Amino acid sequence: RFLGHIIRNLAGRNTRFAQLVAATLERKPDLANAMPSRQFNELLVPLARDAFDPATPVLIVIDALDECSYYEKDILRIVCEDVPKLPQNFRFLLTSRPEDPIVTWFTSVEHIYRLTLDTDDGENKEDEWTEDVQGYWQSVRKWF
Repeated sequence: RFLGHIIRNLAGRNTRFAQLVAATLERKPDLANAMPSRQFNELLVPLARDAFDPATPVLIVIDALDECSYYEKDILRIVCEDVPKLPQNFRFLLTSRPEDPIVTWFTSVEHIYRLTLDTDDGENKEDEWTEDVQGYWQSVRKWF
């Protein structure tokens, strides 16, 4: 489900990718219901290389990662171990509460840049958060 949404969204924005996904699923129909790591490695990674222009940035946003409990370990493993297999023009932006499994997985991974926003001090820090996010975006824009 998690990866299905990403693949569907990418297919809706790239005709070549959609055609490759359809052809692959025709040959391997079991991939449609496979575990996320298999879908990532057998659908997304090889097809992304063939379908997307390497000069065009692709940003995939996953909001509320901490709420993806059904496949949590698979998702964390994909982000930590498999995302680097994608072409270099692919980037992920993840949001999450700093829950232990997520923090533990992400702490020692080189390709993950973490930004923590302090929301626990009781003050309205919306302007500060906006500045933090804008500053973060400025620092990572070079990747896109």
